[in-house]
Amino acid sequence: MSVFRGLVGTFAVGALALGSLCLPAVAMADDAAPVMADYPASEFRAEAAALPDELVEALADNPGISGAEYLAQAQAGIDAAAVLESLESDGVTVLGSRLDDATLVVNVATAADASAVAATGATADLGAPSTLDFDVPDIELKAGPELRGGQAFYYQSGAGMYRCSIGFTGYAVATGARQLSTAGHCQNDGSHRSGYYTFLDQSAPGSGFSFTTKNIGKTVAGTFRLGNGYDAGVMTVSSAFTPLPEFETWGESSGSAAILDRVPAIKGATVCKSGATTGWTCGEILEVDYAQSVGGVTGKINSIVTNACMLGGDSGGPALMGNAAIGINSWGSAVHCGDPWTPQNTDGDIAGFFPLDSVKAGAASAQRQFGSKFEIGVAVGSAQVTPATSVEYDGVISGTLANGNIRHNVALFVDGGTTAYTGAVGPDGSWSVRIRGISPGDHTVRARGGFGSWSKGALSAPVAVTVEAPPLYAVLESDSPIPGAVALSQSDFGTAPVVYLTTNASTADTLAAISAASRSGGPVLLTPADALPGVVASEILRLAPERIVIAGDATAVTDALVKRLYSLAPTVVRMARPQLDAVTLSAALGAPFSLASATQVYAANGVVTPEPDTAAPVAPAVKAPQAPSAPAVVTPTAVVGTAATPVVIRSFVFMLGIERDPRIEPLRR
Repeated sequence: MSVFRGLVGTFAVGALALGSLCLPAVAMADDAAPVMADYPASEFRAEAAALPDELVEALADNPGISGAEYLAQAQAGIDAAAVLESLESDGVTVLGSRLDDATLVVNVATAADASAVAATGATADLGAPSTLDFDVPDIELKAGPELRGGQAFYYQSGAGMYRCSIGFTGYAVATGARQLSTAGHCQNDGSHRSGYYTFLDQSAPGSGFSFTTKNIGKTVAGTFRLGNGYDAGVMTVSSAFTPLPEFETWGESSGSAAILDRVPAIKGATVCKSGATTGWTCGEILEVDYAQSVGGVTGKINSIVTNACMLGGDSGGPALMGNAAIGINSWGSAVHCGDPWTPQNTDGDIAGFFPLDSVKAGAASAQRQFGSKFEIGVAVGSAQVTPATSVEYDGVISGTLANGNIRHNVALFVDGGTTAYTGAVGPDGSWSVRIRGISPGDHTVRARGGFGSWSKGALSAPVAVTVEAPPLYAVLESDSPIPGAVALSQSDFGTAPVVYLTTNASTADTLAAISAASRSGGPVLLTPADALPGVVASEILRLAPERIVIAGDATAVTDALVKRLYSLAPTVVRMARPQLDAVTLSAALGAPFSLASATQVYAANGVVTPEPDTAAPVAPAVKAPQAPSAPAVVTPTAVVGTAATPVVIRSFVFMLGIERDPRIEPLRR
């Protein structure tokens, strides 16, 4: 019968690393739902060549596979997590799951669910899965410049001195402050050295420890938990250290490698762990969500059970499938790890990781324990924007994220601005982001991937795009603009808080209405000056707006027509058309303004142009690029002409805050 020991021991901790891998993306069905694929080891040979030598040797010892086979199976496990999540979201009752080599086997209860499983490329197994019972006594837990997962630290607690390992670097979700995770039984009681965890230099697993006085940080209040299913905690990080989303590598291949993902473990997959005592060891995942009794601990610890070797001192270290984090070193039964390692008794030595995530509802996990307090750091791949010659107004920009999946996100930035247009990432790393309210014309966009709230990738190179004019522009040029605007409203809106109404006879007023409507969430409807068409009145009733905004003065939309609107909305307001001269306009724009050859201009949406029904050009043209969120008037980047010729402005509007403009005349409230 095995004797279980914890992995903290009188002094203890772990270290682990993988090469930074670009694994094949999860396969996708035609409807974009994730499916399982084939995973020949030959396709992973190039990535396997980047694995640390010590890891490859550990894989050969147990479970006796190559680096390429390990990575192929790891990708199958990562894809399996997406498939299982998709199945459950589609209403399939998953009783259990496991990997058989690289084949996903899913336990279900009905033929209908079995059919759904088969459609994903997985194998269905009718009935509940068999469970293992590990006949072992209680375990006794013993705590045995840049920071990476697996590096050693020590602390004094009570009458003893202990060492553990950094599991994962990460962030405080609320603030983004850098933090570290470790095992819950590595908690410092604060009785010595003000409660600090201290960095421990180490040159090789199990030896070469060198004490330092470099304080890493302290316990984060309320995060350490041991028992009743749990074994994890979080510590702060001092400004003297820079945590990285990486793992340390031992031996001649010493270096570091990135964590690319966080996934639930799956039975049958190969797992590798690192620890300061045993270094790299690997094994098969024998069971997930297994409740293990631990001496001196209330309740049990929810565990990922493996036949990988772990000893006292490996506590808190990281466990992975490929480059994906799955758990924290928690306990083990082995007395020592041989070379090669073999179980020390007839029952077979086993060890357990506390899971980061679980597919079992309500199961204890680090994600469930930390909730909105802590998230692990992940090295986010590069985002790429798919080149497009043009994009529809309020349209979609697409691209890809290296190593991305449904747990990632992407942010898009336009013209060097700080406003982020965000979107989700698909299982295959593809993404699409809708950019609303960007003015028509030429722009540049850059993308950046993310994981959780704080892990961010690098900004992509800028890509030029041309945003097309809104569909209403085309309607204005059509033979039937009034019903055309109604049709657009019907296709884009169910209800709307505001409706903008103007006459199609005034391009300036229509441009002003479009600019305002794009930021207020309402449509633009057109009308003759003195009579409201029935089709327009019916559309306003359907939209049920709180207010109607009229773009134009009484010569554009008459007062008689306004009275008709009182019965269609609680509030009706008018955007007035003031008469301004060059001096007044210069003061409003904050720069000298004059015209060389035009007597009338329109200022709408940041572009100054001559009146459409005149031939007089503006020389040179003035354009005023405006950030979508900037609550300011248009500002020209060039002076028009040189003569101080008076100018009559028939319609001058703010890009934003139109209804706060004192020139808006309330008609009825």
